[in-house]
Parts: sequence; structure tokens; C-alpha cells
Amino acid sequence: MERIIAKGLIYINIQIWHFIGAVRESRSSMFKNYFKTAWRNLLKNKFYSLINIAGLTAGLAVGILILLWVQDELSFDGFHKKTADIYRLECFWGTGRVSRSGRNW
Repeated sequence: MERIIAKGLIYINIQIWHFIGAVRESRSSMFKNYFKTAWRNLLKNKFYSLINIAGLTAGLAVGILILLWVQDELSFDGFHKKTADIYRLECFWGTGRVSRSGRNW
């Protein structure tokens, strides 16, 4: 009885691995087909492809620059031991005179 169960488990295990291999093959061929289709469309519509790629490049570049700026702003004075206790004090000095435009000079 144990041999039959062991053979059954081995058979099931082999079937599972065959299924996983088939899924892997179909996924790789699916991506290969997607890349072929994309390449053909790039060659077919060169002008629109150029516009799309330029827009994607510009968007990614601006996004990366914004992320770098935000990271720099958030890391300001972050190397101190008591970062939470650091305050920034701003003072605007002027004559106290109000101009006709409503701005303090």
C-alpha cells in the first residue's frame, strides 16, 4: 500500500512540474510575442513612436528630478543626533512702513 501511495505522489509531483514548465514556456512565448508586436508597431509608426518615447523620457526625467528634490528637502539636517529638536527660525526685517501696494518694505 505504501508503494502505491509513493508512486501516486511521485506521479502527482511529476504532473505538477510538467504544468509549471508549460506555464513558464507559455509566459516566455507570450512576452516574446508582445515584444515582436511592439517592435513592428515602432517600425510602422515611426513619428508617433518618437513622440511617445520622447514624452515617456521627459516624464520619467522630471519625475526622477522631483523625487531627488523631495529626498534632499526631507534629509535636511537629518544627520544630527536630535533632529526632532532642531527648529528653523525666520525673521523678516523691514522698516515697518506700509507702501501703497500693501507690501511691507
